[in-house]
Amino acid sequence: LYSIILSKKEKKRGMKGPVADPFPSPPSLRFRTYSSGASIKFSSCASDIVAVASNSHFGMAGKGIQQVFRTGAHMREKEGEKRVKEGEGGEVGNERYNMGEVGRHERGGGVEEIARFISPSTIFSSCFSEEDGDLLLSACGDGIVRGWSIVEGSKCLYEWKGGHAKEINDVAYTLLGSEVFLSGGWDGNVCMWSVRRAEPMAVWRQHSTTVYDVTWSPRDPYLALTAAGDGFAVVIDTREGKQLIRTCVHDGGEVLSATFDKYDSNLILTGGADGSIRAFDLRRMHEPTCMMLGHDLAVKEIQSSPFRSGVVASVSYDMSCRVWDLKQAPHCQRSVLHPHTEFITSVDWSVHDSGILGTTSWDNTAAILHVQS
Repeated sequence: LYSIILSKKEKKRGMKGPVADPFPSPPSLRFRTYSSGASIKFSSCASDIVAVASNSHFGMAGKGIQQVFRTGAHMREKEGEKRVKEGEGGEVGNERYNMGEVGRHERGGGVEEIARFISPSTIFSSCFSEEDGDLLLSACGDGIVRGWSIVEGSKCLYEWKGGHAKEINDVAYTLLGSEVFLSGGWDGNVCMWSVRRAEPMAVWRQHSTTVYDVTWSPRDPYLALTAAGDGFAVVIDTREGKQLIRTCVHDGGEVLSATFDKYDSNLILTGGADGSIRAFDLRRMHEPTCMMLGHDLAVKEIQSSPFRSGVVASVSYDMSCRVWDLKQAPHCQRSVLHPHTEFITSVDWSVHDSGILGTTSWDNTAAILHVQS
């Protein structure tokens, strides 16, 4: 993966099309994280809670920090977009950002850090439990999934291990009301866990190389989707670990992210190292039904909208966040946002407020964005 990441100077020379403004107009809410951002997730239980994972040394080595922030009602106030920053280095606009302590905001209202957890290893992904809104899971670089309680302090309450021999790239809690979650790692394994057991319920070797993304179907409690560096997207029946569909979706290139549409049970979307996003009908996987082009570098993560079918958000190493609508094909791109000044590593939709996105980046910030709902 890192072979496709260019230095900032090289990136500006090699990108096709316009280069993002290095100091773009800031989003509705932007705040500092402990270090380089790796994952952002909204809570499904509280509308103003968001978790951000960041790492020392860009995740190459060192510790990981899992933070939980309360963003307040300001995240839903579009009037915040009209405010200017006072007393923090001048007006907001094309001025260089002057950010201080962790959690300090740039505009659009205050941010409060309500919890911070330290992992001895890097954190690549995180998710909230769908059953217990206080339980937060982190996928760590030492092959362990760690569980933290937001209300019980900074100690790690749970460790799930034994399923991965290498780094864990992603963790995903089932969306349909059980205690089960999935993880995918650099060893090619996909593991299914119960929050009540320290060891995995099942370990499946679904890919020949790194698994970048695992996600559950929002409609079928037994279906899961994985994406990996071997170029394949795989639909799994978790009752038996059986591969229902296995398809090379990006012409052999790495598949960095995949997601089910929240409303159409036959629609999946994938994002690849080639910079494209592709939509597939599970009944006809031999070719994409739509291909979305616009990113200049690899698509790091995609997430389908919890409010509208066919709407997907994507982030990329080209420092842009984009929103797409399949119903507008072939001109699917609806929004292009530049909330960060470095590689954007993660994106998530709020399930409480239509049109609200969260992003985080290697520039040590997270952002809350308003897009057309």
